[in-house]
Amino acid sequence: MRSILKRRVILAAMAGVCDGDFCLRAARAGAGMVTLGGLNFDEKTALAGEMMKKRGRREFEVKLDLLEEFLRDEVSKALRGGAPVAVNVRAATLRGILFAGELVSRSGAKVLEIDAHCRQPEMVAAGAGQALLNRLEVLSEWIARLKEAFNIKVILKWRGNVVDDLAVANMAKNAGVDAIHVDAMKSGVENGDLELIRRISENIDVFLIGNNSVRDVNSAIKMLNAGADAVSIARAALNDPSIVGKIALSLEKNIMKR
Repeated sequence: MRSILKRRVILAAMAGVCDGDFCLRAARAGAGMVTLGGLNFDEKTALAGEMMKKRGRREFEVKLDLLEEFLRDEVSKALRGGAPVAVNVRAATLRGILFAGELVSRSGAKVLEIDAHCRQPEMVAAGAGQALLNRLEVLSEWIARLKEAFNIKVILKWRGNVVDDLAVANMAKNAGVDAIHVDAMKSGVENGDLELIRRISENIDVFLIGNNSVRDVNSAIKMLNAGADAVSIARAALNDPSIVGKIALSLEKNIMKR
């Protein structure tokens, strides 16, 4: 995974926000990688996304038969920024995840990110997002099948402190994942659960992207010092995606001075 990242700060997916133009702005500013999506790749997640949008959530509402064209166009836009592109994928079925693998691998993106992170009730009820953390054998099969069938990097993203995080990380590593992306969220902890990042880093030998409360160079350094190999930014970039690149470049300069 390290070989494809331009820098150690990446733009995380935000549904209904991270389209090609948004990713392009982050990439041009210096982001190490940008993530398109999340996008829904089967009937169950598409329906869940429609329901979420009806109650006011931001969503990419793309028909399944139009996903290939959408991906091709949006990835092409994002790639003009010079950073590698990942696609955050929601699926509830093996058919959906393999459909995603096929389309992502043809889109120009280098990375498919499996979303085991979304906790919206509709997505969980569909068996996708965070619900997948209770189906580790399914996630293991998905990772292995994607790596076997397609020439793409695979990331597993999930929210920490929901299930046994070491078990999830170990499963992902054994299945052949290229990186794990952990939202180090913990109730009552304002700046991310750095101890969780440290615990995973010390126990599981896998490329680790740390997420949660990274909003400037100092918070990025804290996450990296806890053991993350890279960090991702989402909410802090909502109004200005170029902040991802600015932090990435500032971090690079800070490290070079040491």
